[in-house]
Amino acid sequence: SSGINAEWSLRPGAKETKYTPKIPFPTECYSHIDAALQVKEFAFIVSGPTIWKMRKESDGWSKFDGYPKRVTSVFQQAIGGVEAIFKVEAKSDITKFSTFVLHGYNLISRYNILLRDNAEPLITISWSGKERNSFLTKGRTTIDQTIKAAFTFGDKTILVADDLQSYFELSWRFRPKDGEPLLAGITKLTDMNKLFGRSPPKAFNAAMTFKVVGEDKENIYQFRKDLVYQKEPFPNHITEGVDATWDKVPDHFKIAGWCPINW
Repeated sequence: SSGINAEWSLRPGAKETKYTPKIPFPTECYSHIDAALQVKEFAFIVSGPTIWKMRKESDGWSKFDGYPKRVTSVFQQAIGGVEAIFKVEAKSDITKFSTFVLHGYNLISRYNILLRDNAEPLITISWSGKERNSFLTKGRTTIDQTIKAAFTFGDKTILVADDLQSYFELSWRFRPKDGEPLLAGITKLTDMNKLFGRSPPKAFNAAMTFKVVGEDKENIYQFRKDLVYQKEPFPNHITEGVDATWDKVPDHFKIAGWCPINW
């Protein structure tokens, strides 16, 4: 069995000791979203050691059967807690997405997500556990800090620093022979108003790009505590409190067992 109150059977003669797992067991109680990623009509939502795979529907999202699962059963070897997930889409192959997971405080792992007809996306591991400052470096700029959130907008990857005082714009090029994404540039920016139209609140914890239904443009989901806001980043911002659309995370993503803590 599993869960916080799981009971364990000891072999005869074994001395009873209190067992505390390094990573908590998945429970039925969730309080916030740590990371999120959309790939076409699919999404991956992470809370602590737990992950949901979702499918887009007219009234929000619904989870696949068999979820939630442990993060490491979907993104293998992404140990130590997930900070953010982002994808890099090659123009030459619209069914294959290079996906990067920031985890374990200073690690980065790379995966391939392959979309298949009439089947769930296939996820394979490319490499794991690199120190992020050995991969996220270009020229004199190196990203060696924890990241609050990541999302892709247009052809750039946005990484928001954990202190919410700066963010990084990553640009990419692709190796001709196999489409491997290679980091082309990193720009560090400190004007947070340019990113979201205002400084992000302390409760901001994750973000995910999504296509606006019926329109050829991208907005982002911005996760704060138990709320998710639908916002437009960069030049044409939604006015906070007026045009911004928000919903409860468990309602929009249909996550059962939500139990917000007292913030």
